[in-house]
Amino acid sequence: MESHRASAHGSPDRSTSTAIARSSTEVVDLSSDTQPSTDQALQEAEGMSVLHGQASQPAMVSEHRPYQNLMKTSIIIEYGDGFEEHHKVPLEQLTKYSPRLRDLFASAMQLKESYQQARMLRQMVKRLLPRAISFERLNNRYIATAVPLVVQCHTQYPMLQYQQIFKDKVEKLVDFQFKRKDAFRQPESHAQARKDNCSLSDVRARLQYLSGVAIQEILNELHNSMWRVKEKETRSLRDDSKKAAAHDKIILYGYDAVAVGSLVSWIVNRRLHYETVDELFQLYELADTLGFEDLANTTLNKLSYDVTEAINFAQAHGIALLDVLDSTNSTPGKYADKVQKDMQSLLLTVFKHVFVLKKHSGPLRALLVNAVVDSQDLKLYDYLQPEVDVDLAHEINRAFFLRGNQQARSDCFRSRSHESLFIDDSTPDDGPQAGTGLVLYQSHSAH
Repeated sequence: MESHRASAHGSPDRSTSTAIARSSTEVVDLSSDTQPSTDQALQEAEGMSVLHGQASQPAMVSEHRPYQNLMKTSIIIEYGDGFEEHHKVPLEQLTKYSPRLRDLFASAMQLKESYQQARMLRQMVKRLLPRAISFERLNNRYIATAVPLVVQCHTQYPMLQYQQIFKDKVEKLVDFQFKRKDAFRQPESHAQARKDNCSLSDVRARLQYLSGVAIQEILNELHNSMWRVKEKETRSLRDDSKKAAAHDKIILYGYDAVAVGSLVSWIVNRRLHYETVDELFQLYELADTLGFEDLANTTLNKLSYDVTEAINFAQAHGIALLDVLDSTNSTPGKYADKVQKDMQSLLLTVFKHVFVLKKHSGPLRALLVNAVVDSQDLKLYDYLQPEVDVDLAHEINRAFFLRGNQQARSDCFRSRSHESLFIDDSTPDDGPQAGTGLVLYQSHSAH
């Protein structure tokens, strides 16, 4: 499709012929001085304006591609303050490791096609606006090209959620022009239009009476509406992952270049890259958010292993969890050893993410809950209480209860093992006799 560009002085550049798509190979030259009759021009436009088998729509070439070709698309991952930073990653690599992203982009294909068709329609309308077409060229051939575009907006705007809005908009604009005597092609057209009594919804019939100037004014208003839709949809990308996917984007809140870079590095090289526990935790959260199950499990296992090692280290060296978490409760220089410092940094970070930021409710949270219960330190529980929500408090209380029951069962087992030492050897082999339980109790009491 050739595109029209105005010269630097505002007049059309004759060297680049202004053209509107007739089909993939045919164009309508708006600079031609030879004009067909009105009926011929409209019939010609109707014949060339076919989309999806409907003659009422302007010619558009859909950019929709099969799913296999879609996988070759480069996806822009936007992040950072103001989302000014980005990475480009082939969609095929993203969807290879994330079933969630594969489903998301597959579900967005139809929406993406509607965005593409809306953009093409907007571009075609733009080529017929005053900045592109001078007043002298608003002839029958211009009208023949413009009318199907107006009808397209009225009958089947590409984006379903805006179809009724544009239908009402077109009828309102056409009705406004239809009531102006100077908007008709010829003076007698006004009287003829009244005689034909075209209804408000019969946009196509009404447009046949209007002049090129009137139709251009309609297109100008429609183009403004299209831009408002575009701006609204662009703003909504940050709150709608499906719309972002339809624009070949993934928009991430709260992640920095380190986290996204680590994700991209893992996708490309399958290597886990991080320097601090915070970075590893962010990578886990990002992988979990985007559905990279393998990466999420790898990072979670690494975190769980490191936390278990740190807790065991603290217990082995007589370091209370409260001392680790509460810096005001620690003796200066207590963690001078690098290993102890690393242990403290790890546990502080993980407790912050799980207990304070409430960013994890899975096995890592269960691991920390068990660590709190195992410590049997009520001061630690009191220290954590301001950060503990109702659900977490229930988890801790339930763990205390289960641990208490397990202890009671263990005590009972040890008690029964102890009592068995006092069983009378004279007890017949064919089973206990009446009063055996009392004998055991008496024997235990005597002991």
